Amino acid sequence: STSYAVHPIDKQNQVGEAGDVVIRPEELQLLTAPTPKSVSGVITNIDYYGHDAVLEVQLDGGIKKINARIAAPVDFVVGSKVFVEHNGPIRFFAKN
Repeated sequence: STSYAVHPIDKQNQVGEAGDVVIRPEELQLLTAPTPKSVSGVITNIDYYGHDAVLEVQLDGGIKKINARIAAPVDFVVGSKVFVEHNGPIRFFAKN
């Protein structure tokens, strides 16, 4: 079986170390204007849950889709151009 070590990304991690980066959907903020830390994309799906919603965003440049969880009310629609910014820790799971 494969084992994983979890630790925050910092100077201790070696370049080239194999693993997965994990970001929680509720730590992503969707913006209507770019910031120095944001990446752009387009909303491809919205799942409503009353008090919040999960928005699927196709990042520009052919990068994979991500999910962002935001509180209601949701002011976005499918097809909206958005800018995604992460606020929170980045978790790295090293593959041993």
